[in-house]
Amino acid sequence: MKQFNVCGILTGHDLQANYPEVPIIFYGTLNKELDSIYPNEEDMMSTAVNYALKQGYSKIGFAGLIELSHRAKAFEEVLHKAKLSPSCKIIIPKDSLVKENVDQFLAKYSDTEVLIFGSDQTAIEWMAELQSRGIKLPQDLKIIGVNNTEDCENIFPRLTSVDFQLSSLGDILVEKLLNKLNTPSNVREDFRLPTRIVERASCPAKEEKLRSLGLPKEVINKFIKI
Repeated sequence: MKQFNVCGILTGHDLQANYPEVPIIFYGTLNKELDSIYPNEEDMMSTAVNYALKQGYSKIGFAGLIELSHRAKAFEEVLHKAKLSPSCKIIIPKDSLVKENVDQFLAKYSDTEVLIFGSDQTAIEWMAELQSRGIKLPQDLKIIGVNNTEDCENIFPRLTSVDFQLSSLGDILVEKLLNKLNTPSNVREDFRLPTRIVERASCPAKEEKLRSLGLPKEVINKFIKI
């Protein structure tokens, strides 16, 4: 990149070279030496957990692939701050079968009210397997994913998911690099992608909470029988 006389570099690679005259912005995870733009794992899990609590649930679990175990750790830290314990934490080994993982969950953690997944893809795979076993979603189990992919709209029930503006990452990177070029600074900066919950049908409010709001019975039935 440097030999082509570029004026700035956007990269997801952990660079070893040092080019102080070329602004470099790192994306994907925190880099302690370069300006960084990244989704913060604790922010993701905090958004998901707080939404589950707001919906009236306290028995909250996590399931995710082993390569996303950092999200499992963040999930535990968020629950600890809320003075709660995970109802389950399932780290899914690489190349394991969905059937086996669901077997483990149903055998040991069937009292879980809300299951937060490390990614939408894993959530969708589990939803299909759970429903094939006769588990009613969201009546028997509420689901929250992470990433807010397009597939969230194409399944039943539609998947509630944490969005962290991944689709806008390119725009944000270019904007930050242009600002760095126009206003050079030696001060290293971090930008944590903001997270938000995208509400769909997979995690409706608990019936008791809806009743406490004084909603009509027909409205409550509509929510809990999505």
